[in-house]
Amino acid sequence: MARTSEYLNWRYADHPYFAYRILIAEDGKGEMRDYLIFRLAISSGSADEYHIVHIFDLIAEENADSANWYITKGDGDKDRPNPV
Repeated sequence: MARTSEYLNWRYADHPYFAYRILIAEDGKGEMRDYLIFRLAISSGSADEYHIVHIFDLIAEENADSANWYITKGDGDKDRPNPV
């Protein structure tokens, strides 16, 4: 399956049950270059509480820098980034 913006929004940003977070890196022209899709969870059922990160998809250049990464609000809206 091709990782088009339509597919990624359908699979992650518009998911009805889970709140996925999307970490995006843009190139100098504002185009998406790399991305990481993850979900945060907290363990339950034990005396100790653990925070867990589930990584679902990652595309990154081999020599990608971190200067242009930001986290979206979870809806894939590039106009409302949270700087990392």
